[in-house]
Order: sequence, then C-alpha cells, then structure tokens
Amino acid sequence: MIYLILGLFGLYFLLILALLAGWTKALAQPSLSDKTASSVPAVSVIVPFRNEATNLETLIRSLLAQTYPVSEVIFVDDHSVDGSLSVVSKTVQDHSFMKVISSKGEGKKAALTAGIECASGEIIITTDADCIHPAGWITGMVEPFAEDRTKLAFSAVKISGAAAPLQSLEFISVVATGVALFGMGTPSFCNGASMAFRKSVFLDVGGYDGNAHIPSGDDQFLLAKVVRQYPDGIRFINSPESIVTTSPQPSIRRFLSQRIRWAGKWNAGAGAPSKALAIFMFVFQFACLAAWALVLSGISVRIAGFALMGKIIFDFVLLFNAGTFLGERVRLIPFLSLQIIYPFYVLFIGIDANFGRYSWKGRVLPANPKVPTQG
Repeated sequence: MIYLILGLFGLYFLLILALLAGWTKALAQPSLSDKTASSVPAVSVIVPFRNEATNLETLIRSLLAQTYPVSEVIFVDDHSVDGSLSVVSKTVQDHSFMKVISSKGEGKKAALTAGIECASGEIIITTDADCIHPAGWITGMVEPFAEDRTKLAFSAVKISGAAAPLQSLEFISVVATGVALFGMGTPSFCNGASMAFRKSVFLDVGGYDGNAHIPSGDDQFLLAKVVRQYPDGIRFINSPESIVTTSPQPSIRRFLSQRIRWAGKWNAGAGAPSKALAIFMFVFQFACLAAWALVLSGISVRIAGFALMGKIIFDFVLLFNAGTFLGERVRLIPFLSLQIIYPFYVLFIGIDANFGRYSWKGRVLPANPKVPTQG
C-alpha cells in the first residue's frame, strides 16, 4: 500500500512541476499594450444578474470608472426577486450607454445569450454582478483582439483574502491551475467573470447549444468549443490591471453550494485534460488521507511524513507564485489549515456533485444533470 501511496504522490509532484512550468510560460507572454484602441472593434459588456441587489451599485461604479470608451453595457435580469432590477434601472438611467433587459429563459446561459443577441459590439466581455474591476480592466481585455487571430481571451479573478482566507487560497489554486493549463497548451477552463470573445465566434460555434440545460459552465463549455474550432485563438491576459475581484461566499453552505454547482459541469462535457485532472485529484485525496493515517498511527512516520511534507512545499510554491501575481498573501495558518481540510472537501464535493442537489439563488437544482447526446 505504501508504494501505491508514494506512486500517487510522485505523480502529484510531477503535476505541480508541470503546472509551475505552464504558469511561468503563461505569465511570460508578450504584452499587446502597444496596440492602439482604434485597432479594436466596438465592445459590449454583458452582466447577467439574479438577486444581486447588494452588489450591483458597487459593480456599476467600477464600470463607470473604466478608462476604455466601452460602446455599451447590457445588464440582463435573470428573474430576480430581491429588487435587483429596480436597483439597476435606477442607477443606469443617467448613462445612455447602459441598458437593462430581462431574460426570457431561465439561468445564466439564457441571460448571457439574450445579452449577446442584442449587443452591438463585435467584442463581447462578460462579467458577474458581484465583481469589482480595476480602471484598466476593459483596456486589458480588448488588447489581444487587436490581432485577428484572437478569438477568446480571459484574465484572472481573485477573492479578496482579508474576509475569507480559506476561500481565497482555494480559489488561488483554481486560478493557478487554469492559467497553467493554458500555458501548457491545453486551455481547459477559465472564469466568465472576466472573459472576452468575438460575437461572430460565439455565433459560429453555436453559443451554448448542447449545454444550455447545465446550470454552470458557461465559461468552460464556450472555451472548449472555441479551442476545438480555433486552437490557436485563445489568449490569457497577464496584466495585473485586468485582475477582477469577486466576493467570497457569506457562509459555508453557500460556498459548498457554489462549488457543487461548478463541479457539476465536469460530468457534463468537460474536455479530456480537465476530466483526467479532476479524477486524479479525487483519487489523490485518498492517498493524502492514507498518508496522514500512517503518520498518526506510527506505522510509517518517516516515509509518509516525507511525502506529506513534500506536498506542503510543492503546494506552497505554486500558491505563492499565483498569489504574488494576484496581489494576495499566502498566510501560513490558513494554508496549513487548508492542507488538512482539503482532502475531505474534495471528496465531499466530488461525491455530492454526482448524487446530490444544491440550492443557488432561490433555485434547487440537481448537481449532475442528465446530459443529452451531442453530435
């Protein structure tokens, strides 16, 4: 058994080394900041929202502070019941380039599709209603599109660590993995809170056709479609001015519901690299728990302890690099706490994402929706 555990740890160390190499390569991309705004087509920002009354005013202020002359901002209401629509309507009425529409369908993908359909810009930028954007965000998002080969671009998103250090650390690992996979030449997932693409490309790949029934994954599924059709058309925006900040979930229950919602997309069309990574990480958590058991029982303190110490060091190096780029400190106590909690967390999410249900913004949904056959 110990050899199996050590083998899994060895594969994990190789994975982290590959991710570090991919991360370094992604951040070393040349900037397109010398391109002029006049070489970029008109831009439309799409903001789907549901029950975000407490966040929308802050979001709008950050959009009004943008240095780039955006063509329009379209807010799409996904049947809010908390007064969000009134908040948006009241706030944007003095700004002619902002407008509010209501989605006829249900869910984020339907709201995004409604916004994209009525958008006048060739470049579509999507974000979430609980985000705050630096003043240079849109400028950074549109720069890659000065080159015709760019079809889709994404930047990093972070959770401010002051209020929720464990959520922040967990999210840093997600961001680091997504960016590193891009750097390795296998872009597999990004975050729709800071994502841009050509409207013509969205229509060309069929938008969310084939996965519209899945509550989450608007970003990942669209990325996968674009990668298949335009494998050289993806860009990661490595400018710190394009990093978007999102809010932590206010409770453990909301946090777990969000992660179960995200995990549901892995069963519903994720690409081979993403699925392989998810399966390996799930299996590896058993190896971590087994290693801790061997150490605590005194059966294999030296060998299992060495493996666990190696994991802690490798994890810290990856998170430290990603956290430095994101402007987030990797604090020692939350980091060590996460090392203990993370195996239980991954196993819980993995199991519940296959067999459970979750509540999200007033809707109760199956974590693993049945997937129709796709052509």
